[in-house]
Amino acid sequence: MDIMVLADQVQEFKAQGISVITLNGAARKYGIPEPTLFRWAKRGIIKVLRPSPGNRVPTLIDEKSVEEAVRLYKTDPGRGKRTVKPPEPVGLPS
Repeated sequence: MDIMVLADQVQEFKAQGISVITLNGAARKYGIPEPTLFRWAKRGIIKVLRPSPGNRVPTLIDEKSVEEAVRLYKTDPGRGKRTVKPPEPVGLPS
């Protein structure tokens, strides 16, 4: 993927009012291991805006969803992944 295409995608998200960060950028900024962020993304806890099509192209995620997950995680760090739960499905019968 061309770096200009990636930059254009980031600008499109920003124009929509969405704060964008890469998975590894979020790991550095918030001090959460990348594998944890990856698991949160797979479970739907953090919102993936554009998945990585390959190893050299970063995954773009919504920074606000990361901030919320990290806030929950850090309120009770001893519980780890049990603290942060995926969102409940809306409109489905239980």
